[in-house]
Amino acid sequence: MQTLMSDQSFSELKIIRDRIIKDRSSDQTNDLSEVAGIFVPWAGSQLLSGGGIYYIGIATAGEFGDGGPQTFDACYNVTAEMCNGQRHDKSYFWRFLDGLTKKLFGGPYEKTVNQWGWSNLLKIGYAKKESPDRWPSWITRPQFSACVECLREELSQLQKTVIFLAYDGVFVNEVFLPALGQKDQERWSKDENARGISWWKDEDRQNLYLHGYHPHYAWRNGFFDAQLDCTAELAARHLKVST
Repeated sequence: MQTLMSDQSFSELKIIRDRIIKDRSSDQTNDLSEVAGIFVPWAGSQLLSGGGIYYIGIATAGEFGDGGPQTFDACYNVTAEMCNGQRHDKSYFWRFLDGLTKKLFGGPYEKTVNQWGWSNLLKIGYAKKESPDRWPSWITRPQFSACVECLREELSQLQKTVIFLAYDGVFVNEVFLPALGQKDQERWSKDENARGISWWKDEDRQNLYLHGYHPHYAWRNGFFDAQLDCTAELAARHLKVST
């Protein structure tokens, strides 16, 4: 399978998800369909050998993967169907990835799928279509520690990769920075060419971490193109990632 998540990490998430459902089922007024499926990240076949883009969001929206069996293979297949040659035009999340792959690899994301990966900070979703920042604590807090370990596992395998976090909110401090072993972004640099872009170069593994706003927020506030251009320019400058 093309994923940087291990069987052990998935098994831990499965235990946590089952526990959440069990706790919710003790109150018969609760709707168990609120708990979505487990997200298994995607990694292109060339990502580990040649580097590329590892694109990180917040969490999957809505009832992602909740209708099928919660096995490693089944959950992976849900993600793979979205990534492996599929085209998603409506979401600004996918439009931003498309812009990056065109600038850095010379082609749209569905044609350069072997050179990028997709992950999320939270791995167990909330089936109601609300922003993850508004999710109830009973779905977020129980998974924090496991999500930190999952993301740390993913990032530890990457080299010469542009790692872009497309999110600015509470889960940065709860999941992202702990996975990096950092308490804050004091070591990060700020680029003034685009609102909100900050970056840090991991010299040991030659990974370039970039942190920006969610692309939909950037589009609504008029700096989607600036954030995209700045990300591509930093990648070209610091990792020499370009066509």
